[in-house]
Amino acid sequence: HIVPWRSAYQSTQLIGGKSQFVLGASGHIAGVINPASKNKRSYWTGGKQGDDASHKSICLQEVIMLRGELNYTIFCLKNGKEIMVAHTLKYFEDKLIEFGFLRVHRAFLINPKYILNYDRLGHTIEMDSNLTAQVSRRRAKDLKII
Repeated sequence: HIVPWRSAYQSTQLIGGKSQFVLGASGHIAGVINPASKNKRSYWTGGKQGDDASHKSICLQEVIMLRGELNYTIFCLKNGKEIMVAHTLKYFEDKLIEFGFLRVHRAFLINPKYILNYDRLGHTIEMDSNLTAQVSRRRAKDLKII
């Protein structure tokens, strides 16, 4: 969503657990999902308000999975970092399916390149970097080829 950045930053103080504030350069979240090689979009992430922020791009090849939590999506990266973005998982599903990502649960969108093991009985997928995604019974049929 396009909102005043100060208000959005303050909302990170209301969320329980670890969170990271991300400011999009173009005012749109497309900067997070475009491959870095395109050099079209970027975002800034940094410490407290007033600190110098660093300029980064995310390459889709570095995204292991996305985890949805209410109206937020957390990008889980190969380097172990997590980035929280104020959009639903559905928003990213519509954009990432064409890049091979799979929606396996209402809360998980995965990059199949990082699947290590699929436990059909436990309905879980073990991913790279010690990550685990749940698989819904309804979506399990899509994983029969794995």
